[in-house]
Amino acid sequence: MDLIDSFFTSLGDSTKEILGDNEISSIIADGAIAGVGSVVLFLPNIVILFFGIALLETTGYMSRV
Repeated sequence: MDLIDSFFTSLGDSTKEILGDNEISSIIADGAIAGVGSVVLFLPNIVILFFGIALLETTGYMSRV
């Protein structure tokens, strides 16, 4: 998760450097890139959760509970 967070932080910083310090770069870097980064940051947790649920359903343990 730290790797994903650092990637989107560096992507936002480089976007601000390329576009300059104006409103458009702030909308893109602080709004769009940071928003997508926040959603993608939870993706590993969701994948692990779905893998665990699928494993419990496959073994038949979920139906017994």
